[in-house]
Amino acid sequence: MKGRPVEIASGQPEQPEQPDQPEQPDQPELHIELPAGYTTESLHDSASCTSIYLETYKAVGGNYNWYDRLLMPAEELEAILRSDATEIWLLMHEGEVAGFVEYDHSVAGETEIVYFGLTARHTGKKAGYPFLLWAINHAWQKPITRLWLHTCDLDHPAALPLYQKAGFSVYKSETVMQKVIKAKG
Repeated sequence: MKGRPVEIASGQPEQPEQPDQPEQPDQPELHIELPAGYTTESLHDSASCTSIYLETYKAVGGNYNWYDRLLMPAEELEAILRSDATEIWLLMHEGEVAGFVEYDHSVAGETEIVYFGLTARHTGKKAGYPFLLWAINHAWQKPITRLWLHTCDLDHPAALPLYQKAGFSVYKSETVMQKVIKAKG
């Protein structure tokens, strides 16, 4: 893949502690209401994990210059997807993949949201924020003290404000050079 290097602003939002939630002692995992017709489904429950993952990765990240996993050797990607440290959930809408969240649990005591997003077809349908809250709540069910992610100005313009609305604060920001394979839009 050819591309041109461009200067981008990159940030790393984090939640160093679980956000306040109403007490619900009879529910180990707080129920986050997704919009009508939306559900979540574990990708690890699927026999065709790699192909579904790549289709979803392209559908979600295609407009935002996500290409790392597309350039990765197949064996390396499969090792990541099958790792006990990787957890992937699909956002489904009436049988169609609407988005996904990928977690990396490889560092003790913390979780990284490696990828999070919706497909273009489901962007703007008011599903992103509830799905993000679901993803945050799900991550905090593990014994962690920190939840974090990367974002940059190649991502959707609403990404950082959405993360901040959900309780993340930027703990590190920098300007980096990154190869841009495809223009946004």
